Amino acid sequence: MVIVRAIHPCPPYMITPHLSQFSLIGKPTPCIYDPRTHSCRRLLHIDNEQIAYTVYFRGEPWKPVIKIKIYMGDPDKAVEMIKHIYNTHYKYPDIETLLKYAPKMKNLIQEYPGLRPGLTPSLWEALVKNIIGQNIGLRQALLITSRLVENLGSRVVVGDSVFYGFPGPREIREAGEERLRGYGLSWRKASYLVGAADLFIRGEITPSMLTSASRDEAIEILMGIKGVGPWTAKLTYMMYTGDLSVYLREDLSVRRGVESLGIPGDVEDSVAGLISYLAAYYYEKHVKHAGK
Repeated sequence: MVIVRAIHPCPPYMITPHLSQFSLIGKPTPCIYDPRTHSCRRLLHIDNEQIAYTVYFRGEPWKPVIKIKIYMGDPDKAVEMIKHIYNTHYKYPDIETLLKYAPKMKNLIQEYPGLRPGLTPSLWEALVKNIIGQNIGLRQALLITSRLVENLGSRVVVGDSVFYGFPGPREIREAGEERLRGYGLSWRKASYLVGAADLFIRGEITPSMLTSASRDEAIEILMGIKGVGPWTAKLTYMMYTGDLSVYLREDLSVRRGVESLGIPGDVEDSVAGLISYLAAYYYEKHVKHAGK
């Protein structure tokens, strides 16, 4: 039996441009985003339970509705996690506050009111994706992630649709460095992932360690993992917690976007993470390929 629910995010709300940019058509990352129907489907693991769902986005940005179809698992757990993944709790700042720091961002804000990043359902997924993304382009990172999901993640079939889940620490450790290399990872990154998997399996890194710590303490904890520097730690923290108070100066696209938009070096915490995200989005969409 399919259970149908709906979420009504506070406007302005927009996330489909983000999903389009951070997905591959027909490939699981593990979300499979369909730009024709503005839908996304994936498999979650929550408290040892599998949850398969599809979400449909309607009415962005001013009358947003997220329609949910739950094919497997606890519907209440599914709805709460979906609210997190699609960042519905984030209270969007006033446009005037954003324009105070970046007047040149006005056209972007008007074109994409309420645009925000998506989040990850687990600390592990955020960490793995950001280790994969170190020093390579977004498309290459997505392709490697998709190979990991397809080959190491779980899957269920409902009707004609396949739902994919993200591989956990045990799947990564059991795969080993040589097999991970076959999916496009460097030896160094493969080693980092296996090492991180061991830490998670032994309980030396847990989500509660981050959620019970301050922002800066949590980032320091993550930087204690081999292969995790400031960029990886900050982005992992943001993607898992949804705390958009981190100014991500280490990110090349953020720096280039900040330069293009004339954003000052000091930005208040309440909007620092969002401005970082919008600056990177602006650079990738409007500047990076402008001359090509």
